[in-house]
Amino acid sequence: GIKTFLDDAVTHAKEQGYVVTLFGRRRPVPELSSSNFMQRSFGERVAMNSPIQGTAADIIKIAMTSVNHRLKEEKLDSRLVLQVHDELLIEARKTEVEQMAKKIIVLNGSPRANGNTKELVKAFVKGAESAGNTVQVFDLQKMNIHGCLGCCMGGKDEASPCVQKDDMALIYPAYREADVVVLASPMYYWGVSGQLKCAFDRLFAVAECMPGYANPIKECALLMAAEGDTADNFAPVKAFYEGLAGHLGWKNRGIVYAGGNFAAGDILNKPAQLAEAKKLGTEI
Repeated sequence: GIKTFLDDAVTHAKEQGYVVTLFGRRRPVPELSSSNFMQRSFGERVAMNSPIQGTAADIIKIAMTSVNHRLKEEKLDSRLVLQVHDELLIEARKTEVEQMAKKIIVLNGSPRANGNTKELVKAFVKGAESAGNTVQVFDLQKMNIHGCLGCCMGGKDEASPCVQKDDMALIYPAYREADVVVLASPMYYWGVSGQLKCAFDRLFAVAECMPGYANPIKECALLMAAEGDTADNFAPVKAFYEGLAGHLGWKNRGIVYAGGNFAAGDILNKPAQLAEAKKLGTEI
């Protein structure tokens, strides 16, 4: 639990004389060996806080250098002007707004062409595009995508990272360029659809191109339609999605859970759910 993590951080700091962030940056904590009680107490707080806050600082520094590199790479006049906690403020020329907009891909795992999930996707896209973002939707049911073979033989060619040659070739370049990945699915047995899980598993081939199988850092969101409309019904999917985002290091931008929808088109009688999906798209 959390207490164990914090206690271990203090213990390790006393043994080593420093703490380490997830990116390997060391923070010496000499106060832990002080004869002064107040100084030692301060050192314990530093030992508990630094691995967490220090990692957060590392992440935003990496983001700042990555954004600055991207601005120069694309020869833009827009520039970073301010960092506030976990946000970056960019001053952009009007002529460069479209280039500065976020690139969003939607992996739609619904097998129904005009189902309730598709309506959520359409509302989200309308909101995202109204905010100046670019959106590409992949209707996975219509695509020829095979299941992952677990061969760990991919990653040899960034342009075609997987050994299987199918319609994932259309998704890979868009995934690489995307700032935001939206997972859209009806609830199937308290989980996502097979179509979505199949395609997402295949994204591992992109990680195989990176040292240590590092996944590209993205933002993400979840759109889900389901028959059940209780928090308990949604809990397994929520746990899966938040766990996935956490392990990938992705920032969760939001979840739209549209319960009470079974027959295709049911959601059209629930404008508040569609408005929620559109609002999420606008805010991204």
